Amino acid sequence: MSGSGPPLETAPPTSAEASSRDSALVTGTGAITVSYWPDEIADPPQPGRSAGSPAPYLAWLSGAAEVLRRRVEVNAAELDRLAAEWAHVVRNPGRLRSEELSSIVEDQARLREAIAADRALHQLIEVQRREVAGWAETLTGPHTDPALLGHLLDDIVAERVRTTEAMLELAGEAITGAVLDLEVVRRETMRDATRTVPRLDELRARLGGAAQALRDRSTAARTGPRAGDTLVEAVRRCIGAYAGRVDAELTWTGDEDGGQGAAAAFPWVVDECLGHLAGAGAVRAEVGVRVVDADTATVRIATAGPALLPAEDSSWLIRARARAALAGGTLHCGRAGDGSYVEVRFG
Repeated sequence: MSGSGPPLETAPPTSAEASSRDSALVTGTGAITVSYWPDEIADPPQPGRSAGSPAPYLAWLSGAAEVLRRRVEVNAAELDRLAAEWAHVVRNPGRLRSEELSSIVEDQARLREAIAADRALHQLIEVQRREVAGWAETLTGPHTDPALLGHLLDDIVAERVRTTEAMLELAGEAITGAVLDLEVVRRETMRDATRTVPRLDELRARLGGAAQALRDRSTAARTGPRAGDTLVEAVRRCIGAYAGRVDAELTWTGDEDGGQGAAAAFPWVVDECLGHLAGAGAVRAEVGVRVVDADTATVRIATAGPALLPAEDSSWLIRARARAALAGGTLHCGRAGDGSYVEVRFG
């Protein structure tokens, strides 16, 4: 799809039409979808075909978020209907065969997985939409480097693919486990109907855990500062986001609320560096911040080993350098003994 074309199809879905490109499961109550990448969302515009403007990609992100929101609404309404049906069944368990009981539970489980996956994907797209909107506001001035912007947009698309693949892998594992558990429940209830309710309670607990794992994964993807954070709060939040993968020690000198430039650049540079270190397998890092006044401040991220040196794939460093430059600072990186560092300076 080109950058000038429509970002998505706008026809509202029904529960049977909210399909995905990979899987649509048909059950006794109709088509219930497993949310991979929905058909209603068209392919994103190619970065190199939009004259260096992020507007088509930003429009695509906004449209995709709206499609996912509608899908959640449709599937949630269907889930409410099934829940009401299940409440009736629980009061009269003897009127249905074990296969019918399993079908109702399976339908609810699949809908919950679809809703959880759509919500997780919606959150990820919203994170990217806000980030691209910020870039669009600052990178469209007369000093914009089209090559840099194209590289950043290419990297956004690649990161979206990596994140989506990770979410889908987790969702696929959860759905596969649910299907296997349902088969076990079905066979056990055929032998002994009195075990139906306890086994279904166990299965519901497992499905709830799988849905929570999807929500936790989507929350973990939301790194970076939050609106209203002071500089020290924003930097600590970024460090905390990687606490399970990189042991980063923060040292702070001077005022905890730096100038506008430091506030705009430091947290994102720390986030990029720690995210890169986590992916590179580095286990320790040192983050040092020195604030002299509103116009003079420095942040330095260091680690043992060469992980923070420029390499063939240095997208993280390009993004960090762009953050620093847009805020009016300068970024330096190099060796520090046997280790390496990235430093951003203002003033």
